[in-house]
Amino acid sequence: MSSIYFDGGKVATWDPSSEELLAWLNYQASLGRIVSTASPPAPAFRVVAAQGGTYGNKIEITTAPAAPPGDADNVDVTVSVTDRYEDVKVSELAALLGTAAPAGGGDAVKGTEPGLLHVSENPNGAPEPGLGIIDDTTKGVWELGTGGSTVKLVPRNPGADFDKGEAEVRVEGGAPGRFTLVVTWSATAADVAAANLDTNAFKDTFKLLVKIEAPDTGVFRLPRAGTSALGGGSDPAAAIPAKALLLADD
Repeated sequence: MSSIYFDGGKVATWDPSSEELLAWLNYQASLGRIVSTASPPAPAFRVVAAQGGTYGNKIEITTAPAAPPGDADNVDVTVSVTDRYEDVKVSELAALLGTAAPAGGGDAVKGTEPGLLHVSENPNGAPEPGLGIIDDTTKGVWELGTGGSTVKLVPRNPGADFDKGEAEVRVEGGAPGRFTLVVTWSATAADVAAANLDTNAFKDTFKLLVKIEAPDTGVFRLPRAGTSALGGGSDPAAAIPAKALLLADD
């Protein structure tokens, strides 16, 4: 709901990716089911994906009353993202997630669906992982399977920003020889007061995924409870050269 607003009497959204949704919202407004308030609520703060592109559209921010609160109005703020790789084989993970730079030299590979983790070791004939949550028995290394020749995953962007959150790697079942890999990262700032919002201590908690900015009013306010998904991120489009087809003179 926080993505919907009125502009000149018409419904608009911060996420322009769906013209069908916008048409439906304006139809609902024409029936009086969506109306503009006389005094719209003041914005709390703006959340912007740290990196441009469609990946940011997967990020969610959730706010809830602090539990337990240091003050009655304080909130807990959580930012999270989930990478989901459906119906994959072990041998496909390196191409999907990308790979770390080889120890002996060389370049890292981005992968066709880069996310939170990438492959650090990718031996031939690696076994399928077991189902359930994969623990990083070696801190920051998730080993898919048991034994010496297994695929290993590590953070794409390791360091203090990644370590501020909690990462979970989970394997779900699929067709024979295939599975679904789910990787989630989330970080929470607990018991946040209004005075905390414009501080590096608060903003840096989520630095891996997002930037926290002041709204257009310039005043930070505590947010209402709920979950909001970021939207409107887009990847660069390739430039297409102009063309013309000339007709032959018969």
